[in-house]
Amino acid sequence: MAMTYYSLSYSLQWLPFLIPTLILSCCVSAAQFNVPRLGPLSRGILRNPEPAAVSESFYKDLKTFFYAQTLDHFNYRPESYKTFRQRYVMNFKHWGGAKAGAPIFAYLGAEAPLDGDLVNIGFVNDNAARFNALLIYIEHRYYGKSIPFGSTKVALKNASTLGYFNSAQAIADYAAVLMHVKKRLHAQNSPVIVIGGSYGGMLASWFRLKYPHIALGALASSAPILYFDEIAPEIGYYSIVTKDFREASESCYRTIRRSWSEIDRIASKPNGLSILSKRFKTCAHLESSFELKDYLDSIYAEAAQYNEPPTYPVTVVCKGINGASKRTDTLGRIFHGLVAIAGKRSCYDTKEFNYPTETYLGWRWQKCSEMVLPIGHATNDTMFQPEPFNLNRFIKECNSLYSVSPRPHWVTTYYGGRTLLSLSTQGMVRPEDDIYSIYQVFEKSKDKFSKELKTVVCRISLLGYTSVTEERSTVVGHAEKDGGGDHQRFLTPDVMKVVLEEFMPQLGNKEAFEKGAGSAGSADEMNRGYFADMSEFKQHGGKIAMANKIIIPAMAAMKFPALEVNYSDGRSLKLPISSHGNEAGTSKLDIPKASLLCLSFRASSQAMIDSWSKPFFDAFSDSKNVQLYEVSFVDSWFLSLNPIKRLLLRIMKKSKPDGKSVLQRQIVYSFGDHYYFRKELKILNLLTGYRNLVLFPHFNRG
Repeated sequence: MAMTYYSLSYSLQWLPFLIPTLILSCCVSAAQFNVPRLGPLSRGILRNPEPAAVSESFYKDLKTFFYAQTLDHFNYRPESYKTFRQRYVMNFKHWGGAKAGAPIFAYLGAEAPLDGDLVNIGFVNDNAARFNALLIYIEHRYYGKSIPFGSTKVALKNASTLGYFNSAQAIADYAAVLMHVKKRLHAQNSPVIVIGGSYGGMLASWFRLKYPHIALGALASSAPILYFDEIAPEIGYYSIVTKDFREASESCYRTIRRSWSEIDRIASKPNGLSILSKRFKTCAHLESSFELKDYLDSIYAEAAQYNEPPTYPVTVVCKGINGASKRTDTLGRIFHGLVAIAGKRSCYDTKEFNYPTETYLGWRWQKCSEMVLPIGHATNDTMFQPEPFNLNRFIKECNSLYSVSPRPHWVTTYYGGRTLLSLSTQGMVRPEDDIYSIYQVFEKSKDKFSKELKTVVCRISLLGYTSVTEERSTVVGHAEKDGGGDHQRFLTPDVMKVVLEEFMPQLGNKEAFEKGAGSAGSADEMNRGYFADMSEFKQHGGKIAMANKIIIPAMAAMKFPALEVNYSDGRSLKLPISSHGNEAGTSKLDIPKASLLCLSFRASSQAMIDSWSKPFFDAFSDSKNVQLYEVSFVDSWFLSLNPIKRLLLRIMKKSKPDGKSVLQRQIVYSFGDHYYFRKELKILNLLTGYRNLVLFPHFNRG
């Protein structure tokens, strides 16, 4: 994967913050381990050179603009109306245009300047060509060139100027920019999909919740939205770091686990810190054993957080540790691991992760205001020494820095915690080795998936988010062996198809959908769209066709097309039942003389299905010659993938056998593209339900 090189040297604009920050660091950082930051790109020890594959034409396609952004969106004091220049960058190369209603993919900047994301977040650019999308990248306030108050020095001066630096103001910025762009381009009919990774993924999720009239969907990668307020266990982050290392190598894991006590043992000796300084070739004399442990802690966490091809940093560290000679002691092996990941240097800077870079200073304020991330390693269940997150100590540290106390409960108050599930349907993909997977919404109530998707917040791992190459074009869910460990494969650009398939038909975006994600019959679907279905539905009071009052004669009856369905327990069945017996796992089924098949394509038709199936059930409950099936159709390509399909079936509504009745209401599901099935039955409107009385030998006669 290509990444931008981020130098550890800092520009002159940061020098005013250097001395006070280092003074505070010596007093504050020693209190507890450095809390890992978010962000889709590594900006620490895992540095890669500038990507050579980026052509000059790519940069020529990028157009930079500045928007006069309001300082304070939520107050009406005179100072609230001040403005600052907010940077956003657009790429029109693949856009199908406003007249075609082609989509807009909006990448939401996170806690860093936008420059690195333009080059390295290849996932967005890869999908723009597939869907004729306009790309817009919006920089987060207080980062890069989007600095209020005219300069960084003034903006970061104190809590008064920093008070406008929060997530709510940031997503309001994004809303203002997107509305401005749509108006300027006359693109009111172009759907917007907001995209972000890590903290940016959190912003994308929250944006969809707060501004549903602007964003049709959100794609949130590694978005730890359950990170807050003790919703998830504080050791979750380091548990997954430990899992990654243990899966890479058991001996590596054990060596790291032993090393902490060994560092403390040597540090307790006379001149122990001098010994450790020499053994680890530190650039400055160690002031405490904690300084070295915090440095190594950050290296292991970053290696796991950005454990992706082609290098797999976790494997690199473990190969260094395991590759030392047999006579090498524990700390010698740890040093070999450090050299393997950081390269051979004249010395190793233990303050490398704590220098006052732009991201460091900005994120430090965000952590001390609303982004209170309770990460700790509180037990012996990880490869790290126990060090619980101490909220009271954290509040004191932030008070010493800014004279402002953090608000640890505000994020869940303002955006919601687990209640996010009740506010919006969210489709998730959750690779187990993603470092933030424990803090993401991935559980679903059984009713959620049966509803028509209003939001797709697709959580993918940061792995595969930055760029997509041919060798990485495999769907998450299959494991591959590499370097002694199991690594999840990566999401293809097809994951974006989930979002577009769900929403484009509803907007009647014919050109964009046909060219980007069209499947068989997409032209017919686009000619109708959601609004055509709704108009027809209202016009006829929910009845889009007259019901037959008599049984259709056999000569005129339409043959019911074969349909493969699944029960919630995974068993498969082909409808209608034939004389050959076609249920998996059985030799032969009793052939029904009549079957009522109730078809539902959207949750909105469920009441209609019930109005047919219940009277039929009551009338024929004691009959052995009839069968009743309620079929729900799942058209999404993504949800039809076997791993997702199996998970979905487990939480779907199940048939409830009634021991008193011979006839049973059998609830089944059909996955995949049903265009030709619907075409044979002349089904166009998907908002209503359909009932079909099938008489042997499976002719649809009512």
